[in-house]
Amino acid sequence: MSATTKTPRHQDEKRKLPAGWRWDKLKETGVFEAGGTPAKERTDYWNGEIPFVTGADITELCIAKANARAFLTRDGLYSGKTAVCETGTVLIVTRTRVGRAGITQETMGASQDITAFKCGPEIHQEFLCRYLHNISEHLIDNCRGATVQGLTREFVDNLEIPLPPLAEQRRITGVLREQMAAVDKARAAAQIRHESIKCLHDAYIRQVFDSDTAKNWPHIPIYKLIESGALLEHQDGNHGELHPRSYDFKSDGIKFLTAKHIKENGDLSFDSAPCISIEQAEGLRIGHAKGGDVLLAHNATVGPVGMAAIEQKSFIIGTSLTIYRSDEKYLLPRYLFWSLRSRSFQDQLREAKEQTTRNQVPITKQRTMFIKCPSIDSQHKIVDFLNKQMNTVDNARKSDETELQTINALPAALLRRAFSGEI
Repeated sequence: MSATTKTPRHQDEKRKLPAGWRWDKLKETGVFEAGGTPAKERTDYWNGEIPFVTGADITELCIAKANARAFLTRDGLYSGKTAVCETGTVLIVTRTRVGRAGITQETMGASQDITAFKCGPEIHQEFLCRYLHNISEHLIDNCRGATVQGLTREFVDNLEIPLPPLAEQRRITGVLREQMAAVDKARAAAQIRHESIKCLHDAYIRQVFDSDTAKNWPHIPIYKLIESGALLEHQDGNHGELHPRSYDFKSDGIKFLTAKHIKENGDLSFDSAPCISIEQAEGLRIGHAKGGDVLLAHNATVGPVGMAAIEQKSFIIGTSLTIYRSDEKYLLPRYLFWSLRSRSFQDQLREAKEQTTRNQVPITKQRTMFIKCPSIDSQHKIVDFLNKQMNTVDNARKSDETELQTINALPAALLRRAFSGEI
């Protein structure tokens, strides 16, 4: 399929080229040099002071020593087996990480993932890089290769670049630099707020369970709660027939949840969970969960706690989860959920995990743990308080995530405007 049919948006932009701009093929605006890797067995080529970069290292606009994971000696750089990229060379990733581009800040070597490009007098390095970022999807769409996907040299040679006068290129890159810096600043601030909001969950739980009042609550061992009507159960990982790998997962049937389906706020991700057949589910002696059950991740990933909504239909849990099912006469399910997320219980889990040779907390150890258990009236008040606070936190988190999505979409929008002559 041709590039024209695969990338209509790119072609539309071409038709909208501003007055005073022209299209030039990349090969007409500078000089290419193919990258390569010097022989690894030549010890005199490696472990020097000169950066050597691959496509994976081109993660930002300015590429320097800090980006490199390998280093060449002078003999390695001038061995004829790699591209000698002097300061100001544009590194175009044409294999494995296509769509990336950066500008060298010092002399370095480049692998075969990279085509080095030395700009001629009519094209500005940053302008070219920003444009390549703008058409990254177009570049990815045109990769070829049965095993290693990449851009052909013919494609790169004939890639058309919109060129305004050099002074205009410099003006545009200056505006973009300021705009991208503002986006980075806004993103950093939003991420700080996001982390702060995440911390509020734990802060409210500590406010309740680490309070002076909570110190006087009875510490009830889990096994006593079981004797009073609760259920503590998980699938025995020693029984192969219960392991997730043994199931024939389907698109419909009974939902099958593992630790990875517990969300950060304790909700369960049923939409992303696979299904097993009704016949398979009915054949299991244990592992049947239902609405109102509290789930604890105890195997490999230890600590996350989730709770199924009361109206949730029955489902099956994998070997990484324990079901905690309480009798509401003694222990509210929602209070149990918050208790298992408290620092005192999580500390017990952490200590129990450290005492085992495997990264898990077996059910025998869970039975000996305790939770703080006030009166049922106090539990109702605690649940009402935490539910109210957590709803506020969750609403703030959703708003913050929307803001982050908007910020993360800004760079692409700014690039489109820049190369449409709108700035």
